[in-house]
Amino acid sequence: KQWYQRRVAITAGGTGFLPMFGPAYIPFYGSHREYSDVYDKFSELNHGVEEGIAYRGRILVDISTSMGLPPEEQEPITPIEQEEVDRIMMNLNRHKYHLFASFFQGNMISEKENQVEFEVSVGDYGNKFSPQSDPAPSTTQPCNPVYDGTQYHFMPWSRTKPTVILHSEWEDVDYRVGALNTLIWMWDFMTEKIEQYHTLEKAYAKDYEMEDKFDANLQELLAVLK
Repeated sequence: KQWYQRRVAITAGGTGFLPMFGPAYIPFYGSHREYSDVYDKFSELNHGVEEGIAYRGRILVDISTSMGLPPEEQEPITPIEQEEVDRIMMNLNRHKYHLFASFFQGNMISEKENQVEFEVSVGDYGNKFSPQSDPAPSTTQPCNPVYDGTQYHFMPWSRTKPTVILHSEWEDVDYRVGALNTLIWMWDFMTEKIEQYHTLEKAYAKDYEMEDKFDANLQELLAVLK
């Protein structure tokens, strides 16, 4: 767990709001979790060359901007004391989430020599290699794929479909994303209604029809926002 606080100073004379970011978590992803000293085609995923595929961790970042000259020396990045982490986690408001997934079919698989299994994970939850992994099954039962008669293989699930369940716990960010989601919904709603008005205008709708449409849309908006 790391906390990175970055302070940036800019010269006077700018307009608008000073840029800022966070505090928010930034996740990191890398290559396959199975570690190997042998360099392979996925090794570059650990260096940011391409988007990673396996969760590695996350950092909490807070970037703020102030007017004036930049500081001569930047504050060093220091790890958070474990006692402070435990105190914060104990009092942190969190939400529990439960994800249920069912697999219907798996085809076009190139693997033919080893058993194949599918894993469902969110962050580090569901990672069977993690020491903090939940005892609930987050992976399907390993089995050998079957040749499809052309060039691929498929999973022989037939009528028995594998299911997995994943339990996770995350910080409560409703106070941050609730208002934003409402504004985004209002933007989409108004965009859709404006397009409907343009359609009525192209159809040479009468004034009273336009007024009725406006009243109906207004009542719909107020009913949803109550």
